Amino acid sequence: MKLKIAYILIASLLLITCQKGQESEASIPKEKFVKILVDMHLADGMITAGGLNKKKGKEATTSLYNHVFKKHSVTRHDFEQTVAFYCQHPEQYKEVYSKVIQSLKAMKKKEDGKPKKKKKDKNDIWKKKTSWKMPKDGKRATIPFSIRRKEQGIYTLSADYKIYPDDKSLHPIMSIMVRYKDGTKEVKENGALANNGKKQNHEVFIITNPKKKIERITGWLYKHSIGSKSKYADITNVKLIYKKIKKK
Repeated sequence: MKLKIAYILIASLLLITCQKGQESEASIPKEKFVKILVDMHLADGMITAGGLNKKKGKEATTSLYNHVFKKHSVTRHDFEQTVAFYCQHPEQYKEVYSKVIQSLKAMKKKEDGKPKKKKKDKNDIWKKKTSWKMPKDGKRATIPFSIRRKEQGIYTLSADYKIYPDDKSLHPIMSIMVRYKDGTKEVKENGALANNGKKQNHEVFIITNPKKKIERITGWLYKHSIGSKSKYADITNVKLIYKKIKKK
């Protein structure tokens, strides 16, 4: 949202009416007039963002302004008459102008405060859901994965783990495995998962053998030994990042 547009919009509307030199009364109450000007600014922002040509931009402006008038139950004549009134009373106009800008700034601050969606890393090849909550998602279940791949490189599995003290998993690990077409495989494990109730990021990576053809990248996001009981853990922000190794 650009506040400069608001200045130009309000100033130009007042200038057009002031040039008429009419004696007028404010048909629209001050607070309502402020809201109308704010909505007109937002309408102008939509048109500017749309990148319309002059003719279509003019048509869109007329349509959106009419929608604003209808929303606030006023006519164009009411609006123009009120603008003319403020031309004749510059001190009151300054007060209106200040409130419009304050409203726009408040809206911008609120918009900026919203959490922005993070774009997924283009190298993230993880296909399953990215969060688990246990025991809701399975009291004793492991979380395996398997992705068909043929690209050589480095594969890194990572996630945020919060394993609670009452988690009864025996020797919990995360692991990643590359299966080759000749039937062989390579495995890497991370056994540092601790049930201390603290959120911690863990990862494990594997480098594929360039002399072999890859069939799949598999493994477990959460695995345990036989005899494990109920799990109590939150696993979030799961990623499987692929990085190509540059040839020397």
